[in-house]
Amino acid sequence: MGNCTSLESATAAAESKKIERIIKAEQRATKFQQTVKMLLLGAGETGKSTILKQFKLIYGTGYSTEERMGYKTAILANVVTCAKALVYAMDSLKIPYGFEVPQIKEIAAYNKSHASLNQQENPDETGSTKSFTEIKDAARFAKIAEEAYFNVGGENRQVGMSPRAAQVVRNCEMSFCFGIDESVPEEVIDAIKIIWKDSEPNYIPTDSDILNSRVMTTTITETKIKIQHVLFRIFDVGGQRTERKKWIPYFDDVDAIIYMVAISSYDQLLVEDNSTNRLEEAMTLFSTICNNSMFAATAIIIFMNKIDIFKNKLKTVPIAKYFSKFKGPNNVDKGSAFFAAQFLALNQNPKRKIYIHFTWATDTKQIKKVLATVYQIITSSNLKGAGM
Repeated sequence: MGNCTSLESATAAAESKKIERIIKAEQRATKFQQTVKMLLLGAGETGKSTILKQFKLIYGTGYSTEERMGYKTAILANVVTCAKALVYAMDSLKIPYGFEVPQIKEIAAYNKSHASLNQQENPDETGSTKSFTEIKDAARFAKIAEEAYFNVGGENRQVGMSPRAAQVVRNCEMSFCFGIDESVPEEVIDAIKIIWKDSEPNYIPTDSDILNSRVMTTTITETKIKIQHVLFRIFDVGGQRTERKKWIPYFDDVDAIIYMVAISSYDQLLVEDNSTNRLEEAMTLFSTICNNSMFAATAIIIFMNKIDIFKNKLKTVPIAKYFSKFKGPNNVDKGSAFFAAQFLALNQNPKRKIYIHFTWATDTKQIKKVLATVYQIITSSNLKGAGM
């Protein structure tokens, strides 16, 4: 009996020492590895996901071949979307195509020839099929885009808007003649170039292609990136109004917020309601975040993104037409300073410092410098908060 007690005591002591060693190991790891919880916030279409991709390219392991191939469908779907927008713009502006426009019968025949694709891949719950013009799945978009590309001699492609390239655009429109978004994407030309530059059987998306691809965020994603001794847990969330209710559960214990603003959108309206100016919406949203008591001790960095598009847009679109308070000359320096001041004025906490960077999210070289500065800001803020 006494021997059993001694054995149990020895076992318990050994287990206690084991637990103690584990705790000490965790404490040592914690000492040398700080964890930062960061949120990427902002309205829709401001570049949040692009910045997250840059984090992975600059500080992570980059993208494997398998991951790159996963972006191929999205990229080709983007091409189709841009093709539709380009065709819509040409029709609206009465720009000739440079070739005979297909007749309704030709379009109907084209659609009918693809009916088997629709029947095989898009049955509804009753077993019937939807009409070809209702297909919205990205994979089928990509499949038709590739087919349209090769049907007009894509293998003999050349950079530039040739009649063949224009025919590709028209073929895409023939395939997708349902409702078209009236706004023409700013990246139309770059995306269309993929058709004759990169869309081939062995095409593997490049870093640039991935950065320029567009997939609307409708879920919460967490990405872990280690920078030196700091582990960043970065949460990317959808920015559209319908997605913002999902933000709240992630507001606890936030160390840093990168708030994304598309500074180039000063003349654009929200997709959600087509009546609210996008920058005004961004300011309203920022005010609620910046002055939320939950973020009183949180480092906030604003990325005034799409500065490249902003610079080009200023050549033809006056800021004063949309923001009457703006009185300066219509140039980058005055325009960017004006909008920065508008956001800074929303901060009601005189002790809080808001950091602003003007960014070009797809320019890895520029973003690398910006993120290095952000790293210093966040780690310094956290050390101060810890009293170190």
